[in-house]
Amino acid sequence: MNFNDMENTVYGNLEEDAELLAELAAIQAEVNGEMKAKAAPPAAGRAPPPAGARRSKPAAQDVPGVDSRLLAAALADNDGGGEDDEIEMDEELLNELHGLVGGDSPARKAPPVPVRTAPVASAAPAGPAPSAPVPSAPAPTSDNAQLNYLRQLHAFYVKSLKAAEQGNEGAKARRYKRAVDKLVELIRAVEKGKKIDESEIPVAPPNFSAQPLPTPAPVAQSAHHPPAPPIRQAAKAPPADAPPPIPERKSSATPSVKSTTPSVQSSTEPSDPRKAAVYRVLQHRRNLHVANGKAAIAAGDKESAKESVGMAKAFDQAIAALNDCSVDEMDMSEVPPSPPPYRKAQAPPPQAPRPQAPPPQASSEPSTFIGALEHRQTRYQQMAQKAKSEGNERKERMNSRLAGQYADAIKEAKKGRPVNIAELPTLPDMGPLPPQTSGQTGQAAAAPHAPRHPPPQVGPLAPSGVEGKSRNSAQLEFLLERQAQFKQAAIHAKTRGDVETAKKYLIEMKGFDKMIQAAQSGLPVNIKNTPIPPQSHTAPTTLEPRIHAAAASSSTGVENRGERLALLEKTLIEQVRSAESNQMRFTRLGDVGKVKLFEGWGKVAKQDLLLVREVAKRGLNLPKFHYETRQIPSADLFPDLAEDVIELTVVSCRDVPLPSGYEVHHANLFVKYIFPPVVTDQPQTGKTKLIAGSTSPQFQESIMLSIGSGRSRNSKLQRAFKRGGLKFEVYQKGGFMRSDKLLGTCEWKLDKLENCAEMEESLPLKEGRKAVGGLLSAKVRIREPIGDANSQFITQKWLILDN
Repeated sequence: MNFNDMENTVYGNLEEDAELLAELAAIQAEVNGEMKAKAAPPAAGRAPPPAGARRSKPAAQDVPGVDSRLLAAALADNDGGGEDDEIEMDEELLNELHGLVGGDSPARKAPPVPVRTAPVASAAPAGPAPSAPVPSAPAPTSDNAQLNYLRQLHAFYVKSLKAAEQGNEGAKARRYKRAVDKLVELIRAVEKGKKIDESEIPVAPPNFSAQPLPTPAPVAQSAHHPPAPPIRQAAKAPPADAPPPIPERKSSATPSVKSTTPSVQSSTEPSDPRKAAVYRVLQHRRNLHVANGKAAIAAGDKESAKESVGMAKAFDQAIAALNDCSVDEMDMSEVPPSPPPYRKAQAPPPQAPRPQAPPPQASSEPSTFIGALEHRQTRYQQMAQKAKSEGNERKERMNSRLAGQYADAIKEAKKGRPVNIAELPTLPDMGPLPPQTSGQTGQAAAAPHAPRHPPPQVGPLAPSGVEGKSRNSAQLEFLLERQAQFKQAAIHAKTRGDVETAKKYLIEMKGFDKMIQAAQSGLPVNIKNTPIPPQSHTAPTTLEPRIHAAAASSSTGVENRGERLALLEKTLIEQVRSAESNQMRFTRLGDVGKVKLFEGWGKVAKQDLLLVREVAKRGLNLPKFHYETRQIPSADLFPDLAEDVIELTVVSCRDVPLPSGYEVHHANLFVKYIFPPVVTDQPQTGKTKLIAGSTSPQFQESIMLSIGSGRSRNSKLQRAFKRGGLKFEVYQKGGFMRSDKLLGTCEWKLDKLENCAEMEESLPLKEGRKAVGGLLSAKVRIREPIGDANSQFITQKWLILDN
């Protein structure tokens, strides 16, 4: 097959087309003359022309056979107006952005003058013919960038799929498998040159960070004619004075290679795994804001650029605070979510204003939380209908399932329950949801690895307890108040002349600085180990009764006055002690809301106690008072136990059956326990002391079992307690030439320790699955529940004075 004949048939005989070759030669001669004129050195003392002058269109000369106006228009290089240049040379904005990403300020350095190099002659016969070179940007790389993003996302999902399969997480593995299959399909489509719908791309996980595609070297292309095979063959030997390609113009808003790496990345990643996870999320979102700032500067959107730079600086502060302070219970609910890709807002045309018709975007975005959920549900339903009309059953089922998730979320929101936004699917063009109302204080949309169940009622992640106030703001207010209390205590100690105590309180006050900085950056803080200010303690002498019934009655002559005042004093002392003990307990649990509640109750009770004593001292009339029923929050906590142990107490056995032929006085019993492996691969075993002469021995023996520490400890305990619990074996001690005889066994499931800190139960003795009679009583205690502590409420009458 002769391809030359086919080309001549389609394009004509271009090698012998005299008119085309004459036009090409004229253009080449024009460019050669222009380059020789520019090669002359400037006169002495004359400043080089500015960058804008070098980019102006070249002088068009008359070329035979070519229209001079068409040639001048082809050689022109218009960038589209002066507004972009003004934004690019905005010193204040560029200095702020380049100070954020690193490198010198572009406003202080003049752009380098491009140096023309001699052209390199190509020996290949297929080289392009010399044509008029013009300043041009590199070829569009949107498809390459999209393909690079899809490949990186595919590699990330494949890695996550392997990890999920190794961890026996079936739901995650199936979800990742669907994402991998979809990405393979999209990559094949992009490689074939097809356009894909961005809404079909699986959502990237929060800890995914795509690496940018390296920028290719600029290549000058012809301004008039695309390279055709016959013309390339005709231009085998280019002339010696062929002009070199003009280098690409460097915009002032484009940072150098050194500046592409954010300055915050120079900080080392924390060694703690949960700190490192939060660090990577913060770093990724910070880089997205920086990229949006660059794009806004390139588009001339100064306001959006300033906003992106400010958000990036806020993330810098959060990362610095994360490295400097100790945080616990990593929850990103207070951190701003990842920003959507920058898109410049299109202003409506001025010649046809329509103020009476609002823009469709403004009307399509509801302002309420439930309205936004319904809007997203409608969007997925429309996508399902479109897929159904196209005959794509897979996409129809997928979008119908996603719309069903929003239907369930709408039901929960209408009932006033918190909605976990992190589990709801989103599309890349969907904006953030409006905040939930006071009855729907769920977690934010950006919270990674958020649990499906509602937030715990007790602990660091419990609600603030104040309507309209977030948990983070409550923690920040609590830390500021504690710091102020230590400051007052230090001043008071210095006034008394106690310098050592004043120094101690001053050191405690300074210890709150890093925690306050972390809370101001939106990170949750751990208040479990925060020091207690001296104002929160009441002296023991103050809580001793001082009112004597006989003395109070004889001083005024009022019958039963002394007894009533003594009863009021006793009740108020009990209330002060209860408030302070619960305040300490919930401080160790890290629950700021409950701490503030009992702190307020204790303060009022102490004031009432002082008032009652003053009334008894001065002989005044009895104050009016009343009792109100209050629900007192309470939670299991045993501060006397360490965090890495669990206390097992074998209380007693009752009516243990003896082997045949044994009498009661022959009984010599002991209990052997087997605790499931948690710290090591081997279970912890042991036995109690021997008690003889009774089938119902009272052991009352406590054993400390090690359960380890750290965040992974709780998950290990939960799995161990669900698979198998604590096992007991009751033995009759053997004698000479006789081994110990097993009388019965029992197993105790300890899964209730997930929500409570103490368990006590009597277990029946069995032989296999058959009950043999007899009971074994045991009790276990742990410092605090291994899961979320249940908030228990105790109904109690609370004394309140009406003064």
